[in-house]
Amino acid sequence: MKRNNFCWKPTSVLSRSSRLNYGLRVSLRVPLASVDDLPTHGGRLVVVDDQWIGLFQTPEGIFAIDAMCPHAGANLAKGNVCDGAVACPVHHWRFRLSDGQYLDADEPRFNAKVYAVNVENGRILVELPSQPDSIRLI
Repeated sequence: MKRNNFCWKPTSVLSRSSRLNYGLRVSLRVPLASVDDLPTHGGRLVVVDDQWIGLFQTPEGIFAIDAMCPHAGANLAKGNVCDGAVACPVHHWRFRLSDGQYLDADEPRFNAKVYAVNVENGRILVELPSQPDSIRLI
């Protein structure tokens, strides 16, 4: 398949340097935990390299968001989960789990990053930009 006068290749066959040169974003589905590792209604922290990711199980499903509160740096995985949102355990700022939106004011700069999640055979797979060197379930 030709596109814009250069040969278009599927991202899976491009080298890392080629992906960077063409500006393509490739994500990997990485197993971070199993469904049994999560509390029935609440969160659990996973440290992926230096990134904190909170995995949350609710009646609506399983969600993954940046677990470091953008306000004070607290661990959101220790926060209370209610109505599809997590409240920071320090200052009670609330973030919607489905899209990371900060709910207490119209301030998009405080939104939490979210990660796409798939569950396969009881394993929680999270889309990450690259293969991590270390994964620690806390």
